[in-house]
Amino acid sequence: MTLAGLSKVNTVLTIPAFFAATNDNLGLRIVWLRSGVLLFHRMLTAAVLALVSAPVFFPRHAILGQPLGQMDMVSKYEIADPNRLAITPLIDGRFDPEEWDTVHASADAPIYMQWEPGHLYFGAQIPAGKDLVFSLDLAGDGWLVGSDNVEIRAMWDNGAPKLIARILDADNRNAPVWVSTPYTEMTTRSAGVMGEGSWTLEFDLNSPDLPQAILGRSIGLRTDILSPGGQTNEAYMPRSTSLVALRYERSKGLPSGMEWAPEYKVRTVTPGDAIKIRLNFINHDGAEPKRVELRTEGYGKDVTNVLAMPFPQFDKKKRAFVDYETPVAGEARKGYRVLNANITGTPDINTIIETSYSIADLLEIESKLPVFLPFTTDSRAVGGDVFLRSNTPKKISGEFKAEAPIDWTVKRNKEKKVIIYHSRGVMKIPVEFIVPQAAKGLIPIKLSVKVGQESVEKTVYIVIR
Repeated sequence: MTLAGLSKVNTVLTIPAFFAATNDNLGLRIVWLRSGVLLFHRMLTAAVLALVSAPVFFPRHAILGQPLGQMDMVSKYEIADPNRLAITPLIDGRFDPEEWDTVHASADAPIYMQWEPGHLYFGAQIPAGKDLVFSLDLAGDGWLVGSDNVEIRAMWDNGAPKLIARILDADNRNAPVWVSTPYTEMTTRSAGVMGEGSWTLEFDLNSPDLPQAILGRSIGLRTDILSPGGQTNEAYMPRSTSLVALRYERSKGLPSGMEWAPEYKVRTVTPGDAIKIRLNFINHDGAEPKRVELRTEGYGKDVTNVLAMPFPQFDKKKRAFVDYETPVAGEARKGYRVLNANITGTPDINTIIETSYSIADLLEIESKLPVFLPFTTDSRAVGGDVFLRSNTPKKISGEFKAEAPIDWTVKRNKEKKVIIYHSRGVMKIPVEFIVPQAAKGLIPIKLSVKVGQESVEKTVYIVIR
């Protein structure tokens, strides 16, 4: 084997095998020393063997240096703020004021990231004629660890963004491989607009093949720009990601010795109802906040109150609280919004407090159906539960419906009357489906509840492999 041959593979060699592989090219020659001592290459090999006998891993890039064409994906990736708030954007390709939260403030391609339970949202401004690669470590435990790492390549194609996804399966750390994930591409919503010199990208990542977005999860993130047709690095190559955390709260410029925490009776409100959010403060040092202004950002700005008031005095236990109480207009766009509290005072206090709350549908549909089923040539029954959780103190009366593909049969509770009497109560509906013979693929199940003129819908997926 020659060094050229070694460049094509990651090779595990013992020391003698390595010397045998390279002798043909290196041609260790007999050298006469001035002292008259003649050294043979066999003696040299024997001396090395006496020192090392264990196998040594010689990856391609370790033997020959960084492979030609490999991207620099190990440089430090700067994060604007590691705490990512729950904010629901509108996936339409247009960036509205305060719709997006910057995570990477690059002059070439600024990146935005936020979340809500079950969904990761990303936005970007990408130079025209360029692609953008997202590298996501969805468990936050390292790029070459496990099978929770995904690469998503965004490109402009035929007048719209196109996303190509693949998972890095590194369960075997000695032989990581790329695995295509077409279901991620099928379930990810995206939109973009081509402008002068750049194009916008917005997408909602929600895939049955990937870990779900939940409160407290840490995620490794990096993005890289490359030219169309350019290749990203091979599976065994490391990538440096920076950790972000999925949160409901964060603060900036909080004075030393001051603590805060939100207090919610509930974190959800329906259009036409009101919500009260209390911000509790403890001041251990001598900071003197003087004034506080409170408002809802983004899409909640024009449908909620704006409040401004003197900051309340701290009591003998050094505690104070600020209440934000607001009605929510009936035409409010639904989704997670952020309450922004701007606190000013002395000395040089300019503090931003942020907490996420949800302007929600009348009820939430929660599925407890199986996500994955093994393939079989036989027909079978599959069941689970659907929970309907009320987001209002009012009584809810409506009609539940479960819909499956045309060759499936909804055996139990295809339609059912819904009545939730209690404030923010819960109703459980068991459902059962007959799966046809040899069914496989990504199976959409549509769940819906109609309450008066309002309809709440959710599509869940069952993967059969």
